Amino acid sequence: MKGDLFLSFLKRHWIILICTLAGCAGGGWGIVIGVMTGFFAETIIHRNQEITHLAGLLKNPATKMSVSEPFEGAALIAELTWYCAGSEYAAAAALKRTFPEYSETAWELLCRAADSIEAINADLVAECLAAVLKKAGDKDLSERVFKLLSAVEFGWRDERGTRPSEYIASLLSYTPVTSEYEKACMLLGVSVSADMNEIKKAWRKLAALYHPDTTGALSPEQQRACGDMFRRVQAAYDLITAEHAD
Repeated sequence: MKGDLFLSFLKRHWIILICTLAGCAGGGWGIVIGVMTGFFAETIIHRNQEITHLAGLLKNPATKMSVSEPFEGAALIAELTWYCAGSEYAAAAALKRTFPEYSETAWELLCRAADSIEAINADLVAECLAAVLKKAGDKDLSERVFKLLSAVEFGWRDERGTRPSEYIASLLSYTPVTSEYEKACMLLGVSVSADMNEIKKAWRKLAALYHPDTTGALSPEQQRACGDMFRRVQAAYDLITAEHAD
């Protein structure tokens, strides 16, 4: 039993062990540095392995998830949210706002896994999510999912095809009741009753995050996604200010 526990420990923490042994040559401080280096290296490697594993599962959404979800369908929702938002940060933030009771969920990890997939079959993901929602029969969950997707779809380009929320609604014979103003507010992360000071603060924060001047170090694909998100944030703000002007 003890031997099995020891082997399990070595298998999981071999990186820390190697770095610690390498640090022994440097004396006490060398050992400390070795342990710290091993810890950070192990964390990064394990996180990348987890992302790769999740990405493999998300490639085939019809396969039952073998990872822990806060509720059934959470991974599918995260995948579609990322697909619509085009930004890992925006998708994770929207998911946290929609499901505050699951704030401890690693939404960023699920979105990053979706981001690593070369080509997402959005229709298949939407069909699987529709099946989950139908099976659950939870009206509150369905309404939250539709509001979430409607928000991250704000500014949707027609060349991308049918919006996932519309496709899921057609499969479930569901009629969403979200106004364009509400969608714009949800995209900015503010309530429909927010005043212009709060709205402007949220807009400035997102505009600065996705502005081309701040995304120069990202890959061309990430820059395009951020540029699209910047355009949508600006469109949402313009719609809200126009409503308030009236």
